[in-house]
Amino acid sequence: MKNIVNVSVMAICLAFVSCQNGNNLNDKAGDSQFANKVTQRMLFNGSSKYALILSDNAMLGYYSIKQNSLADEFLDFYNSTLANSQQSNGQALAPAKNQLDFSINGVKSSELQAINNVNQSNLFGQDVSFNFATFNGIPTAIAQESGNETTMYVPKIVHITNPNIEKSEDLLPYCYYKDFILGWNADSKNTNGLIVLVEWTGNDMFGKNYKQVVRNADIIEHDDGKALLNNALFDDIPQGALVKLMLIRGNVTQIENYIEKNGETEMINLFAASQAILPFILVREIGN
Repeated sequence: MKNIVNVSVMAICLAFVSCQNGNNLNDKAGDSQFANKVTQRMLFNGSSKYALILSDNAMLGYYSIKQNSLADEFLDFYNSTLANSQQSNGQALAPAKNQLDFSINGVKSSELQAINNVNQSNLFGQDVSFNFATFNGIPTAIAQESGNETTMYVPKIVHITNPNIEKSEDLLPYCYYKDFILGWNADSKNTNGLIVLVEWTGNDMFGKNYKQVVRNADIIEHDDGKALLNNALFDDIPQGALVKLMLIRGNVTQIENYIEKNGETEMINLFAASQAILPFILVREIGN
């Protein structure tokens, strides 16, 4: 799987796994000489459908990511049932019976993965159908009431509209942490809200590295295209820091009894999401 999944799907997981109940996480990883102090907070205390990603269930789906307002959309597909595939003498072993193949709107995900410039208009902003089968062609044991197909609404691809970035000179705007109004393209059909994640990896505009990582996450409940961000999203991030704001919108659905394994049935989580990233310079103090 491409490393980019760590920026999108794993950003969601970090926001919910490591920051539940608003607790801080301070962790030292790797060689202490090079370790960063990591602080992660979840600012939202209510429930959210995005929390389904936290479960231990297999996860299948796709996501689109835009690294900045002027970048191209990057589309990728995810199938955690393949995560434990092994190789022998450089050759892939036969897939286990519990490894799934899945189709999106009638096209296999593996085929979509191989296509350059997939038409994303069929994958976002509408109901999308998913079909499943094991790699040996045996139909999966999806619950009888849902059959071998499920459909869910996948919100429109999210785009950040404020701050407005129109040319390359604007790609790293200065943003004041108070009264930060974030704008995006609204989707009235999306009832899940959005995730907003602010990440700082220790660097600032002056070339300093604080050996620190801060991730603060919150939920925007209403997808109406505009929100005043919680000032706490920028806690522990200093003046002049080089920061990324990640705005994530999607849908997740849980399917019971999708496949038999050792005589038992397991559940699967389907997800589809898009993410827009805004790199910016944080302003905490405004000079006279």
